Amino acid sequence: MKAKDEVEKKAPLQIEGEELPRVVTMKMKHAPPPGFEEMLRVFPFANRAGVMFCFGDTIYNPSKVRVPQWIVEHEAIHMKQQLNMGVEAWWKRYLIDVNFRLDQEVPAHQAEYRCFCEMNPRDRNARRRALRDMAARLSGVLYGRMIRFEDAQRLIKNRKERVNGDSQGVVSADQGADL
Repeated sequence: MKAKDEVEKKAPLQIEGEELPRVVTMKMKHAPPPGFEEMLRVFPFANRAGVMFCFGDTIYNPSKVRVPQWIVEHEAIHMKQQLNMGVEAWWKRYLIDVNFRLDQEVPAHQAEYRCFCEMNPRDRNARRRALRDMAARLSGVLYGRMIRFEDAQRLIKNRKERVNGDSQGVVSADQGADL
């Protein structure tokens, strides 16, 4: 029997050629994460209802909203990234380096979108709305407007793209990259 604060990922998760175990368990806490005050200094909109944080193997959900499976997929990517780099080092860099933040958020948003699509294979309109909402979040004030909306959509759909090294996170599509 699982504790009620644990969330299970039921789908395999692919990260840079590695496959995680079939089920990844993350803890859930209904509280702000460690370092929340510093996060708010960088991301003043992070205290909005529904904003969640991954800190190691724990999803912090201060507003106690329902967590859909595709968000667990998103946070599981951050868990893997943080455990590979060290949780404290990851957060320190994430808060100060816009390009690093984009590099970390793109695969998390891609995993989120793939999971949503797998869970909604017959609802093209729902998939379109979800992509729009995810791109709006990635390109919006929550993450500091680090990328244009159109570029966020293309990256989330996982087309062949490159991110230029400038501080604006400008993205340009390769020719014939429509996969």
